[in-house]
Amino acid sequence: MMEIYKSHAMMEKYESYTREELVAKCEGLIKENDSLKSKLVVESNGIDSKTIHTSTSNNNLQQKTDDNAKQRNISDKQTNNNAQQNNKNAQQNNNNKPKQINVKKYQKPFEFSKYRVKRIALKILYFGWDYCGFAVQDNTDKTVEAEIMKAMLKSKLIEDRIGSKYSRCGRTDKGVSSFGQVIALDVRSNFLITEDPENCGEKRELPYLKILNRVLPDDIRAYAYANVEPTFDARFDCISRTYKYYFPADNLNIQAMQEAATLLLGEHDFRNFCKVDVGNNVNHFIRRIDSFKIRGSPTSGKDVREICEMEITGMAFLWHQVRCMAAVLFLIGMNLEKPEIMKYLLDIEKCPKRPQYGMASEVPLVLYDCVYEGINWIYETGKNNDTTEMNINNLQQFWSTKTIQSKTALTMLDDLLSHTNAPILKNLTSTILPSFTGKKDHIVMEKRATCGGLDRHMERQAVKRVKLKEKWMAKKAKLESPS
Repeated sequence: MMEIYKSHAMMEKYESYTREELVAKCEGLIKENDSLKSKLVVESNGIDSKTIHTSTSNNNLQQKTDDNAKQRNISDKQTNNNAQQNNKNAQQNNNNKPKQINVKKYQKPFEFSKYRVKRIALKILYFGWDYCGFAVQDNTDKTVEAEIMKAMLKSKLIEDRIGSKYSRCGRTDKGVSSFGQVIALDVRSNFLITEDPENCGEKRELPYLKILNRVLPDDIRAYAYANVEPTFDARFDCISRTYKYYFPADNLNIQAMQEAATLLLGEHDFRNFCKVDVGNNVNHFIRRIDSFKIRGSPTSGKDVREICEMEITGMAFLWHQVRCMAAVLFLIGMNLEKPEIMKYLLDIEKCPKRPQYGMASEVPLVLYDCVYEGINWIYETGKNNDTTEMNINNLQQFWSTKTIQSKTALTMLDDLLSHTNAPILKNLTSTILPSFTGKKDHIVMEKRATCGGLDRHMERQAVKRVKLKEKWMAKKAKLESPS
C-alpha cells in the first residue's frame, strides 16, 4: 500500500515538469548511474584510475581504427559504384555512337583487256587421298580442280573459267592420285596488246608454275607447262593414258595374274569391267588396252610385304575400269578364279550382265601419264626460277615422312610377330579389296548374281529424265502463271 502511495506521490512530483525538463532529468540520472557502476568496478577489481584511463584510450583507439576501416569500405564502395556508373555511361555512349564498318580498301579491278592471251597446257601432280575427286562438283569444294581454279583466279591468270576455254585430260575418282594429269586453258600473257613478244628486249613471259605453286596447297603441284595451239583440247588430243596400281605381294600368284592380264590386251567390250555411266550418255563400252604389265621382283610371293605394281596403258578408259580389272586379277592371284575367267567376262553373249563383285580400293591408283603428240614440256629451272627444285624438295620431304612412318609401323609388326607363332602376315590383300570376306565365302563368277545390265540402266535413266522434265515444266508454268 505504501509502494502505491509512493509511486502516486512521485507522479504528482513530476507532473509540474515540462517535457524538456523531464528529458534532462533522465539524462542526469543515467550519467549518475554510470558513474556509480564505474566506481563499483574499480573497488571490486582493484583497478586504479590510471588503468581505467589506459583501457579507455585503447578502446578509443580501437574504436577509431574501426571507424577508419568502415570509412575506407564506404569509400571503396563509392569508388566501385562510380566506376560501374562510368562503365555504364561509356557503354551507353558507345551504343549511341554509330557503329564503325570495316570497309576494305578499294582495289582497282585488274584490266585483263590490256594483256595478250595465250593457250598453255599444264602437267599437274596431286595426292588425291584427301579430295573428293579431281573434277569440280556442285555439292563440295573439296576437289583438286576447285583448288586449281581458285589459284588461277587469285593469281589473275584467268578472268573466269568459261572464258578460259578450260579442258582436262581425265576425271579421277575420290581418293585417286595423279602424276600426269593435264589441263589446258587460255591465260594472260606478260606482254601487253601493244607489245611484240619477239621485240621486247629482256622482258620475259610469266613464270606460270612458280605463280601457281605459291597459292596451291602442298599436295597439289604444277610441275610442267607447254605452249599449245588455240584449238588444243586436253581430253580429245590425248593419244594414250597410263595408270599404275600398287599392291602388296601377299603370296599372290603374280604369274597367273600376268597371264590373265594378257587376255585383256586389244580392243574389247569392257562393260563387265566398269560401272555403267549412262547419266553422262556413255553407252559405248569398246575400249583398247595397249599394254598391261604386272611388275614384281623375283622374290615376289616370298616377302609378303613387298610392293608390286600394275601398269595399264590405253587410249581411254571407262568409269572404274582399272579398279574393276584389278579386283578380278586379285581373285585370280589368290587362286580363287582361273585366268580364263577374263575370256568369260569379255564375251558379251555368254555374260551379257556384269556379275556382282566389289571394286579394288581407290587409294593405290595413280593416273601416271598422259601422252600428246608435238608437245614440248617446259620445266622451270635456273638461277631465277627454281620451281622444279622446289617440287623435288617437296616430294622428298613427303617421301621421307611417309617412309619413316612406314618403317616405324614395320618395326612394331616385326616385334609383335617375334612373340607369336604366326610365321608371316596374312590377308594383306583385304586392305585393297574391301569386299573380300574370305576364301570360304567365295562364289565363282559364273554363279554370282548379276547387275541390272545396260538396258535396265537406260530405263532408269529415261524415267529420271521424264521426272526432271515434268518438274521443270511445272516450275516454268508456276513462274509464268499470273499471281
